[in-house]
Amino acid sequence: MSKFLSTPQHSVSIKHKTALGIGFLAIFFSSQGVSMFATPYYQMTLGVDPFLLALAIKVPVILAGLFAPLVGYWSDNTNTYIGRRRPFIFIFPIMSGILFGVIWMVPPEWTNINQLIYFAVFTLLFNMVSTCWTVPMNCLVYEASTNHHERTYIMAFVTYFLKFSSIIYHWIFPIAQLSIFSSVFVGIQYVGWGVALFVFGVCGTIPAFFVKERSAPKEKPSFSFTSSLRAVLKNKNLAIILLLIFIQMLLGNYAASVDYYIIVYHMNEGDISLGAKWKAVMSSAYAIWGIVFVFIIPRVSARIGKVAAMKCIYVLTFLAG
Repeated sequence: MSKFLSTPQHSVSIKHKTALGIGFLAIFFSSQGVSMFATPYYQMTLGVDPFLLALAIKVPVILAGLFAPLVGYWSDNTNTYIGRRRPFIFIFPIMSGILFGVIWMVPPEWTNINQLIYFAVFTLLFNMVSTCWTVPMNCLVYEASTNHHERTYIMAFVTYFLKFSSIIYHWIFPIAQLSIFSSVFVGIQYVGWGVALFVFGVCGTIPAFFVKERSAPKEKPSFSFTSSLRAVLKNKNLAIILLLIFIQMLLGNYAASVDYYIIVYHMNEGDISLGAKWKAVMSSAYAIWGIVFVFIIPRVSARIGKVAAMKCIYVLTFLAG
């Protein structure tokens, strides 16, 4: 058992990995923070049409995903004295934080259609700006080590921060409903700006200060953006992995958005406050079990191989679903 759970010697320092992990805490909120607030606030509290709100949440995510390869290309070809990735990670999280805070400043007396337009515009801007730093930050993880086993352990390490984020993020809306605020409208603004300043303004920029980039090759082949994209799409293994990720995220997000309504309207008879608390309990339990498996999976993949480990994970996911 000790041999099975043992880890190889690592060359990346704990300081480096911790800084990356803190940055990934911000990445989690960049991908989940808007939908986490939007469903209980914009739809359940303000009364915005749920179908149109879902479009306003998901369409910007799709557009940002199409924009991501271009950001990666820019980041690859940026050359500054502090590195290729760090300028993006210093500037754009701050911009994301400002936009995140603005999203929750919508006047509650506006009509639902005006609230929806306001939300859609600032959510689109937020997602586009967030892509400008989340892509370079992911690149830092992949480039942290040349050893593929160590990269797996680094990704597992930063995943602990993602799981910690998923423990706490659904408690944010119940906090906004506390009696210390005069109303939920005031609470959502205070809490929204708190997340914006601390998570994006502080956690999102920490890797820019404490992560040292590996030097880019002095002589590297020059590819245009379109030729680079074609090369990626021709990689069969990568295409399969991207398809699996897309399907899992699509269905996972669908399930995660539906359960909020079940918990609030079916289990708690429309009590948003009580339903939000039970949603947070469920999400926290899910994340805690995820932390357990984050510890196991890298060791399993080192033992049986990454492809075999991925097959086991998808079988378990299928059975769980």
